Amino acid sequence: MVGDINTAIAARILSAAGVSEINSIPLTVPELSQFAAQWGADVVHIDSYSEMNNLRESLNKTGVLLSSIEDGTFGRRSADIVIDVSPGSERKYREPAGSRSHLRGVEYLPLRQEVLKHRGRGEVAPRVRRVMVALGGTDSADLTHELAELWAKTGVESECYLLGVTIPPELILRFNHVRWFSLDRAPDIARTFAQMDLVICASGTALWELAYLGVPMATLQIIDNQAEYFRFSSERGIGLPLGDISEGARHEEVLNRAVPALRSFASSRVQRAESMKAGQTLVDGGGADRIVGEWRRLVHAKKVDAVQVRSARAGDASHLYAWRTDPLAVEMSRTSGEIGWDAHVDWLERSLADSSRHLLLVEDPEGLAGTIRFDEIAFREWEVSITLAPERRGQGLAVPVLHASEQWLLKEVGEGITLRADFRAVNVASQNVFQRAGYEMLVDFQANPGWRTSGKFL
Repeated sequence: MVGDINTAIAARILSAAGVSEINSIPLTVPELSQFAAQWGADVVHIDSYSEMNNLRESLNKTGVLLSSIEDGTFGRRSADIVIDVSPGSERKYREPAGSRSHLRGVEYLPLRQEVLKHRGRGEVAPRVRRVMVALGGTDSADLTHELAELWAKTGVESECYLLGVTIPPELILRFNHVRWFSLDRAPDIARTFAQMDLVICASGTALWELAYLGVPMATLQIIDNQAEYFRFSSERGIGLPLGDISEGARHEEVLNRAVPALRSFASSRVQRAESMKAGQTLVDGGGADRIVGEWRRLVHAKKVDAVQVRSARAGDASHLYAWRTDPLAVEMSRTSGEIGWDAHVDWLERSLADSSRHLLLVEDPEGLAGTIRFDEIAFREWEVSITLAPERRGQGLAVPVLHASEQWLLKEVGEGITLRADFRAVNVASQNVFQRAGYEMLVDFQANPGWRTSGKFL
């Protein structure tokens, strides 16, 4: 590992994970590339807001792929694998910039092993007995005590655990229906989370750990950069949204209004169960495996001198949009009108959910080559359309891309199918491609002026 460890808790987490050697010397781009090559790395994974210009180019020269974590525009750089696990990122455009893979959305959220081993809660407690207030970080605004008082005002007899702060004597004196406890921050805090009936928390990274564990929670936005997380979790029913207290003047108003809502949430087993289910459905704990699986897939693809095919996914939205809106692709498509980004994302979501459509991405050792779409238009009959990435045109890829995609479809639906391709009569390039791929012109389908149809039986 190369990097800087600035907090004691981070050092303890790494130590618990078995990471004993950390190179904390700042490395230049050439030095990091040399370091990776020296250790025989296949992939360098970076999570840093530092620019590190030309890192991908430098690594690729030594045969190493760059995987990069970003959070919106923060930490953005050119990379082979671009990862953004922020909520809703799969619906935001991200310039492809030559990248091979975009992994975007909460499904790629990596969780610590300490968290993964404590999932297992099947149902919520009949009543709330143990509550934790956990704001993460250092709670520089001293909000933990305010939220502890918020909980106490619900009047629920319970135990309340405050993370990382001491218990003020006045809290004990004023609210004697609550038994108060103070907890230190520790790498194994997930085990304590899992024992709670309710956690009051900020809309930070702990929110996703609690969602995975199945712990009912009440969430707040306490700083401006939590707005997206708070909105996303609120819309999906992950926890009870108590409000935005990132503006100090609104604290009292928001927290007073939150008391009856929190009391109702604590008393409703049904509401807490629905919240738990929503969280565990969204955060399934497979994020790290998906990322590592993509590393392995691309390392293998780089070493295999052949065209390879995979199903499209939500994170491919930006690549597909760039290809669909390329001027030549628009000119040759059925619909020549402007395609908006939101409409495109909605189309992709429908396509991925449609069992009668197979949307594929095709790549070779040099990177992404384009996309193929198969639409079932009749029993055992499929319409095929092909779009090459603009930068890959003229490289003789169209026929290999078609053949590889056809083989993928045969494995999916079996032999004995008819393929049909429609293209504009002026699109001589497509006509030649389909002809070289074994398609024959179908005279019976020439009724549509300006269009031609070719077919093939597999």
